[in-house]
Amino acid sequence: GFETVFEDANIWRRGRKTTIKIHCDPPPGMLATSLLWPIKAEIEQTLGVDLAAYTGKPVPKDEQWGPDTIKIKFKDQIPLKNPGYTMAWGGELEDSAKGQSYVMKSIPTFFVLMVLVVVFLFNSVRQPLIIWITVPLALIGVTAGLLLFNQPFGFMAMLGFLSLSGMLIKNAIVLIDQINIEIRSGKDPYLSVVDSGVSRLIPVSMAAATTILGMLPLFKDAFFVSMAVTIAMGLLFATVLTLIVVPTLYTVFYRIPHPKKTKP
Repeated sequence: GFETVFEDANIWRRGRKTTIKIHCDPPPGMLATSLLWPIKAEIEQTLGVDLAAYTGKPVPKDEQWGPDTIKIKFKDQIPLKNPGYTMAWGGELEDSAKGQSYVMKSIPTFFVLMVLVVVFLFNSVRQPLIIWITVPLALIGVTAGLLLFNQPFGFMAMLGFLSLSGMLIKNAIVLIDQINIEIRSGKDPYLSVVDSGVSRLIPVSMAAATTILGMLPLFKDAFFVSMAVTIAMGLLFATVLTLIVVPTLYTVFYRIPHPKKTKP
C-alpha cells in the first residue's frame, strides 16, 4: 500500500530560516514606494510587530504608527509578538537600502579627502569654506526636480547627488581662482569679484548646459531617470545660485567694501 500526503513543493528560506514569501508587483507606471507606503504600517500592525522589542525601548500607548516607524534595512529581522516569528521587508526597497548602506560607509573618507584637496589647492580655510557652502544649494533644484518628475530619492539619486557635488565644487573653484587672479593682477578687489563673475559666466553656464543636455535622454530610462533628474535639475538651479552666492560670500568673508562713488 501507499499513503498520499501533502508537502511543500517549494521551501523558501531567508537567512537559513524557513520563510513565507509574499510577492507583489506594482502596476506599470507606479513606483514601489507608492505601492508600499500606504499599506506598510497596516501590514506591520496586522502581523503583530513587537515594536518595543525591535527598538529596545518602551513604546508610548499614544505612539502614532506610520510608514516610517520601522525603517527598511538590509537583512533586517523584525520580531513579532508571536514568539519565534519575525518578518522582514525585501525586494527593491531592501536592495536600495543595501546600496545606500555601502555608499554611506565610504562617504566620510572621501568627503575628508575632497576637503583636504580644496584646502591644499588654495592654501586657505575661508575659500574652501565658501566652496562647500555652495554645495547644499543643489538641494533646491534636486528637491524640485524629484517632486516635479515624481521620482524617489533612492540609491541612483544618491549617486547622482554625489556626482553633482563634484560638479558644483569645480564651478566654485573656477570662479574663486579667477577672483584670485584678478586681485593678484593689482585690480581693485571689488571690481575683481564683479569682473570674475562676468568673465566666468559663459564658461560655467555652457559646461552646465552641456551636462544637462547629456542627461535629458536618460529621463526616459526607468533605471537612470532619478539620477538624471538629480543631476540635471540640481545643476540647473545650483549653477545660477553659485554665480551669485560665491561672489557674495567672497566679499563678506574678506570684508571687501563697495567702492565709494566719486563726485563729478
